[in-house]
Amino acid sequence: MLAKRVLKRIWNHPGNRGNRLKALGRAAGWQVYKRIAKRPLKVDFVEGFSVLCFPDSGSASNIFYGNHYFDLEEMNLMRRVLREGDGLLDGGANIGVYSMLAASLVGPTGHVVAFEPFPTHVARFRANVALNGFANVTLRRAAVSDAAGTVSFVTNRDVSNRIQTRTDADADTITVECTTLDESLKGLPRFTIGKLDLEGSEIAALNGARRLLAEANPPLWIIEWDRGLLAKRGHDPQELVRLLESNGYRIMVLEDDRFVPAGVPQTSGNILAVHADHTNFLERRLRERNQVPPAKWTLPKLGGRVIGSAAIIV
Repeated sequence: MLAKRVLKRIWNHPGNRGNRLKALGRAAGWQVYKRIAKRPLKVDFVEGFSVLCFPDSGSASNIFYGNHYFDLEEMNLMRRVLREGDGLLDGGANIGVYSMLAASLVGPTGHVVAFEPFPTHVARFRANVALNGFANVTLRRAAVSDAAGTVSFVTNRDVSNRIQTRTDADADTITVECTTLDESLKGLPRFTIGKLDLEGSEIAALNGARRLLAEANPPLWIIEWDRGLLAKRGHDPQELVRLLESNGYRIMVLEDDRFVPAGVPQTSGNILAVHADHTNFLERRLRERNQVPPAKWTLPKLGGRVIGSAAIIV
């Protein structure tokens, strides 16, 4: 069943349209590589940054399954909106793909602040920062919620690691620091985009960001939306909509160069929340920069020589 879901995802991914068979071959090559080499693979993105892909990393597999940009619409939105000197807030950073993309776009005068509590992901995030030499990225080793302190954090679900819920009684957990966005980001420059991928803790995180929301900081949020995961945290998904709307944000979809009001999604995915006072500003940026297509690439041979945009790290 898992293999069937993965194949369906690869086949239907928008980044693979027109090259589906090549995408399937690339995914198969990654599966073979990670079982034989058992070493990280360096993948270069067209923006000039690189990401270390570890064999046991779900985020790494997503890079291969989605032709670099596994969240194609959201990542292309970032590529069109972010400019030199801007900022990204990355809640639930994992190994740092969103953060590395943003750091390459905002340049040395910009800033990226990321939050990730799981030690393995923290180490890999820091390795990716060091690999790229980014001095504009700050990683906070903490979970994000509505109160500071410590929480039990599920550790055996890779990209689905999360703050423990009542349904995770049998899961492996560790105790991690927890913080609020309002407290942790106090006194920092404004952000242009905020991204939250917290496996059901998105409402809690926004409740801990009341000051930021009131200041429309940032004016654009990319937020994971999963009714089931929100319910496991005891939240009605409508709470998220009400919280955003009460602070001047609207749920939108992107159509070419415009944000268009959208209804509450019925399926899981990411939603865009755009502040009404900054919609024109964001749309001007969209008009200035067209969508950039993902780069074409191939896997290397196992000898370590760079081929295309991937290289084995020995």
